[in-house]
Amino acid sequence: MAQAPSLVAARPGLTGSVDTVGSDVSDPLEVVESRRTHRARGLLRPLALYVASRVVILVASIPAALHGDPGVGPWPVIQGGSALERVFAQWDGAWYLWVADRGYPTAGEYRHHLSDVAFFPVFPALIRGVASATGLSTLHAALAVSFLLGAVATVLVWHLAARLIGQEKATRAAALFVFFPGAFVLSMAYAETLMIVAAAACLFFLLDRRWTLAGIAGAVATATRPNGVAVLIACAIVALVAILRRREWGALRAPLLASLGVGSFFTYLWIRTGHLNAWFESERVMWHDHFSVGEPVLRRLEGVITAPPTSLAPGRLNDLIADLGLVLLIAALVWVLRTAMPLAVKSYTVAALVIPALSYAVGPRPRMLLAAFPLAVLAAGLPTRAYNIVLGTSVVLLVALTYVTTTTLAAVP
Repeated sequence: MAQAPSLVAARPGLTGSVDTVGSDVSDPLEVVESRRTHRARGLLRPLALYVASRVVILVASIPAALHGDPGVGPWPVIQGGSALERVFAQWDGAWYLWVADRGYPTAGEYRHHLSDVAFFPVFPALIRGVASATGLSTLHAALAVSFLLGAVATVLVWHLAARLIGQEKATRAAALFVFFPGAFVLSMAYAETLMIVAAAACLFFLLDRRWTLAGIAGAVATATRPNGVAVLIACAIVALVAILRRREWGALRAPLLASLGVGSFFTYLWIRTGHLNAWFESERVMWHDHFSVGEPVLRRLEGVITAPPTSLAPGRLNDLIADLGLVLLIAALVWVLRTAMPLAVKSYTVAALVIPALSYAVGPRPRMLLAAFPLAVLAAGLPTRAYNIVLGTSVVLLVALTYVTTTTLAAVP
């Protein structure tokens, strides 16, 4: 069995040390030039890959704009924009726009708008703020925010990889991230872009033991997506180890602040709707989702066996995609646990993988697994032949999944 690639933190005192940029250069001018080169690489390379991947997504989505109105579906009707723009606001994107336009229901509206409560607040609030500041429609604001945050997320993944495995392999990691099958969501009006940016920032701050900043970034993540709680778990584990090993009680700031994101949202819903468990009721009643161990796995396996997907009819690919995601999830968990990742990165990645597996309705779909973005760093360390196979397979699956998701109802993102 091949040895998993070793990951080394670039700051002393974490898991070791690596050379810093220009550390072997004595000429100050050469040092400055080396740093400029590093900064240029850290922007141009990941951004070029991100733009290339968005072109692939755009081309794969064109058929959806040519057949019917992509703004109409099992989601609130999407108003305005071109047909192609409405393609990228389908599914949950339409619900984020709904919340951005109308806010959350009051106590009197609660029963009639219970579906809205499931969507966390930071992304729709950002959409509304950008729309108000720029005069854009909420549709255009959402697409612009998603595109820009997707670019930031890609740059942060590159820098995380550069810190852990070096600049050359960092470019490989960024490529795997933007061409991952679930990365189509980086072009949609979804909250994943913001959550990944916040989660990556939190990991950087945890690695540097900047507890307050880690907690603030963590709060943004936990108030953006339900699976953002993976950041809170990472903060708690890192803080516990810091206290046990170094009596560094200040580390508690990270998990305490991170918990304020989701805690504030639930408290707001309680005050606004009059229901303490409003979000959980929305998930259970309207979205048929709850935490479950084992049962959804068996149900999806049974679904594939008893009713093999032979068409692109609504929902026919959901079980198959979730089952394939489960296989990837298990393999990824074993791989992550065998590596020498820094504790913050490892604990976050494990949590980001496990959380989707505990969802009764959603499961380990590619969009959910994208949150475990440090996997791209791991895979970047593969031998060249294996890496090329993984990247090529990812590109093919990305195109296929984008087409299916945007053009049919066969698979829920």
